[in-house]
Amino acid sequence: SVRAVVPVMEGGKVIAIVSAGETVTNVVASLAPRIPFVIGAAALLVIVGSAGAFVARRFVSRVTGAMRPSELSRMVSYYESVLHSVREGLILADDSGRIVLYNDEAAELLDLPPAAGDAQPVEVSELGLPPTIAALIEGGGRAVEESHIAGHRVLVLNQEPATPPGGSSRRPVGTLMTLRDRTEVQRLSGELESVRTLSDALRSQTHEYANRLHTVVSLLELGRTKDAIDLIAQQVELSQSLADDVVGAINEPALAALLLGKAAQASERGVELRLDIDEHLAPSALGPSDLVSVVGNLVDNAMDAAAGGSAPPWVRVTLTTNDALDCLELTVADSGRGVEHAIDDRIFSRGFSTKPADATGRGFGLAVVRQVLENHGGSIELLQASGTEFRARWPVAKKVGS
Repeated sequence: SVRAVVPVMEGGKVIAIVSAGETVTNVVASLAPRIPFVIGAAALLVIVGSAGAFVARRFVSRVTGAMRPSELSRMVSYYESVLHSVREGLILADDSGRIVLYNDEAAELLDLPPAAGDAQPVEVSELGLPPTIAALIEGGGRAVEESHIAGHRVLVLNQEPATPPGGSSRRPVGTLMTLRDRTEVQRLSGELESVRTLSDALRSQTHEYANRLHTVVSLLELGRTKDAIDLIAQQVELSQSLADDVVGAINEPALAALLLGKAAQASERGVELRLDIDEHLAPSALGPSDLVSVVGNLVDNAMDAAAGGSAPPWVRVTLTTNDALDCLELTVADSGRGVEHAIDDRIFSRGFSTKPADATGRGFGLAVVRQVLENHGGSIELLQASGTEFRARWPVAKKVGS
C-alpha cells in the first residue's frame, strides 16, 4: 500500500497520529485508463514539435542558403571586408529608391557620413547627393558609363538591377550603383585637348607661312625682287599688327599663341576671325591649360559652324573684364545656322553633338568647357542670336583664395 502519516500537535506536544493509505492495486486501477491519453498527448506533442522544427529549418535554410551559423558569420565578415576594401564606390538601393548601404569609397566620393553597419534605409533626399545622381538612384533606371559632376569631382557611374542569386527570373530587390573617380583622367584629357588645339593652330600657321614663303621664293626666282619685298613687308605688317594687338592685351602667352594660331587656321579655312580683346585684361583664375581648353574648344566649334553656314563666314571672339561681376567674360559668336531650341539643354551633355562623329568621337568639347568653368566657379550659357553665340564667365585671379 501507499500510506501517509501526519502527527496532530497541541501545545507543542503530539496528541495523536493520523494515518491514511491506499493499496497499490487501487492506484494502478485508477491510473490505467489515463495512460493511453497521456501517451497520445505526448506523441502528438512530439509530432507537432518535429513538424514545427522541420518547417522552421526549411525556412531558415531557404533564407540562409543552407549555411550554418559559423558559415554565415564568416561570409558576412568576408562581404564586409570586400565592400569596404574595393576601390570603387558602391551604393545599394532598395526597390523604393532608398539607400540601404554604401561603402567607404562612395562616402568619400560623395562626401557622405561614414556608413554604419546597422543603418536603416535612408531617403536619398536626406543625404544631400548631387541632383543628377539622386534622380538616377530614385528612378532605378539602368546607367552605363555616365559622367556626373559631384562637387569638384568627375564621377563615372554604372547602375544595374540588384538581382538575388538564382537567375534573372527572380525579382530584383533594388539597384546597385558603382562610382569611379575620373577627375584626374578628365584633367589629363583636358590638357591633351589643349595640346591638340595648340598643335592644330600651329600646323595651320605653319601651312600659311609655308605658302607665303613659297610665293616669295618664286618671285625671287623670277627676278621680281621688289614684288617679293613688298609681299614680305605687307605680311609682316599684318602679322605684327595682329600679334601686337593680341600679345599686348593678353598676359598669358599660351592663350596669345592660341589666338594667333587660330587666326591662321581661320584664314586657311576662309573664315574671317574678328578679335576684340580689352587692353590690360585682369589676370585669369584659369591656368594656361584650362584657358586654352575653354577658348580653343569654343573657337573650334564656331569655325566649324561658320564654315557650314551662310557666306561670308565669320567668327567673333570678344574677351573683356567685367568689373561689375569681377570676372573675365568671353563671347564667341559665329555666322552659322545656330542651335535649335529643342536641343538647347543637351548641347552641354557629354557625347551629344550635331556634327557627324569622326575617329576621335564627338560631343566632348562643350562638356569639357562647362566642366572646367564650373570647377573654377565659372559658367557658360548659350545666347539666342542669328547664329550661335556662347558667353563664358570665370573669376579673376584674385578670387582664387576666396
